[in-house]
Amino acid sequence: MMRWKIRTKIIASTVCIVTLSFLASGFFTYNYATDIIRDQSVRDSQTQLAQIASQLQIVRDQVVKTAEYIISDEQINLNIRDDEDGNNQQYFRKVLVQEELKRFTALNAFILNAMIVRDDGETYSNNPGYEEYFAHYLRQPWF
Repeated sequence: MMRWKIRTKIIASTVCIVTLSFLASGFFTYNYATDIIRDQSVRDSQTQLAQIASQLQIVRDQVVKTAEYIISDEQINLNIRDDEDGNNQQYFRKVLVQEELKRFTALNAFILNAMIVRDDGETYSNNPGYEEYFAHYLRQPWF
């Protein structure tokens, strides 16, 4: 066996101790930091979800208010009644309702379409063409 000088033995043992210390320190720091980062990420996600839920509640409240305004609008109620008018009269009343509904959707950036469906299945929308798009939904059993 080779005889090592005292200097070599001291350096070798110092390198081993420092290496083991760094490895142990790195391991514990990694475990501690990952737990902190994971917890912070969960808290951030919960905060974002709470903010989104609050925003959705505000949007829902505004949609409900807009629907209440549409339902209580006298001009719309007069024009959606089911009279025995001629086809021309019904067409012009439908156009008037479309214009009134456009007024409500123009006030809200997140409401793209407002529809009124009468008991007999007649639909009124602020966007012409959506009546046909939603017509198959009106025939669904859940509606």
